[in-house]
Amino acid sequence: MPNYIPIQDLTGKLSISDDDYVPVSDGSTAYGVKASLFKTYSTDAAEAAADRAEMAADNIESVEQSIVGIGGEYNCLTNNNNTVVPFTVVSGHTYRIKNLSTGGAIQVFSISGSSATSPNVEQMTGTLHVGDSSIFTASYNASYIRCFHNITLGTGKFSVYDINGTLDERITDLEEETAPLYNRPLSFNFVLNNSNLVSSFSVKAGHSYIAKNTGNGTISLWTYSASTYGSGEKLDEIGLNIGEGKTARFTATQDASYVYGNHPSYTVQGSYQIYDADTFEQKIEDASNPVTTTDLLFWGDSLTSGAGGSGITYPAVCASFLGGYQHLNCGVGGESANTIACRQGGNSVVIPAGSINGTYSELYDIFGHEINPLLQGDGAGSASSIYIGGDTCSISWDGALYTISGYTGGTSAFDMLGVFAGSDYTGKVIVIFVGQNGAYIGDEHGTSELVAIIDSMVHHVEHDRIVVIGLTTGTATSRASLENECIKRYGNKYLNSRKALVENGLAIAGITPTAQDETDIAAGTVPASLRSDDVHLNLHGYRSLGILLSDKIKSLGYLKDMQ
Repeated sequence: MPNYIPIQDLTGKLSISDDDYVPVSDGSTAYGVKASLFKTYSTDAAEAAADRAEMAADNIESVEQSIVGIGGEYNCLTNNNNTVVPFTVVSGHTYRIKNLSTGGAIQVFSISGSSATSPNVEQMTGTLHVGDSSIFTASYNASYIRCFHNITLGTGKFSVYDINGTLDERITDLEEETAPLYNRPLSFNFVLNNSNLVSSFSVKAGHSYIAKNTGNGTISLWTYSASTYGSGEKLDEIGLNIGEGKTARFTATQDASYVYGNHPSYTVQGSYQIYDADTFEQKIEDASNPVTTTDLLFWGDSLTSGAGGSGITYPAVCASFLGGYQHLNCGVGGESANTIACRQGGNSVVIPAGSINGTYSELYDIFGHEINPLLQGDGAGSASSIYIGGDTCSISWDGALYTISGYTGGTSAFDMLGVFAGSDYTGKVIVIFVGQNGAYIGDEHGTSELVAIIDSMVHHVEHDRIVVIGLTTGTATSRASLENECIKRYGNKYLNSRKALVENGLAIAGITPTAQDETDIAAGTVPASLRSDDVHLNLHGYRSLGILLSDKIKSLGYLKDMQ
């Protein structure tokens, strides 16, 4: 086999598989060679191309996680020690599970309770070997996941991400947002298996472009010097043997006014699109970076993230009914008000004196309460990093320990305060919906604790366009103390969501009350037809709450400050 030298990196930020063709040259002629061949036959240069291809495949995971990666990494215990961790599994959502172990296979299940003996709800994966991943779409809601690791000695590790669709779908979304500069069907005459088509397209030297095969069969593309094939010459190679749905990235070395396309089949029609690479990749970069400024900013737990809502969330409904304003949902399932307040910036983490960088089995806030960030996600990036002593530090959770790194101040003789990245998040309207998780009982002590946390979040906001949502659970009697205190403190900025859903939720949803609904309403409990379980709303409940919240925001006159 010749010593092929790669002449172009096809992939940019997208993927390349073993079956894709990589443009190479033997010194005189350009070829399209399958990437898999580089792994067996190569010069150092070819090995470098294979490395780039492998890195591009790795980018699938990094881009996927940064765009829609809401999840975490967890440790499996030893064989038959089935690890159970809190993780909100939402019916209809798609999840990506990967075996991160150094050895051994795993299986992952969503289960109905926090014990390893709890009944399985669904098997999320088959047997996953090291490095393997699988995609799973949930048919049921669950609050825990269980991992079985088949090595008696040693620890397994896995990750779960709520991707709610594949990376390809996200890339398609980005493509739709970034209109192609050129969208051309290749209408071939199928002449001698060399169906050549020249089309007008302006290419500027030094600019980078991404071409995508959107038709059937493979295609090859070049920039061309004339409007008719045969009357000009090939200039820059765009891509050789680009597979169906695959992309080629190229940087033009000279200006051109035409693109020449070749399709190798007699029987199928090809098509392709060309994007400005800088614009497209900026879209990916933008999507990879957390949005920190928005119109509507929502802080909460699983009721805000939309657990049980079949993809419907009250923040999205509210934004839609207000006219399509931008919104950011920082809801994370399972988190207490103290934890959410730490992500938002009203509360702080206390890092004990000593070596700040290191591992921690527990984290506590300034109120002395244990906080548990990152167990079910980072809340739109709000817990992705932590500021300590002027340093931006990384923080991670492996299922057993938190790891903090990046502090440059050395050993501290005093406790240090840490503030999460969410403290920088701003919105023209801030919505706070916390308190479902944690020991905030219905007596005066519990009420004062929860209100103190809400106060810390309110005081962190630099304006007064705030809505505090009351808990949707409980009865009129059990919530009287908390609701009365919130009315006193927050006045018309307080939305008593339990009462509003009891009185108006079914009517908004267009649902005729059942006998159970009537019983619930009499007790002042959100009716069963609006709930997916005792805690979470269903799609009708979230929709009704979103509409009620939009009405509250309108009534407070906040819209004039959102123009």
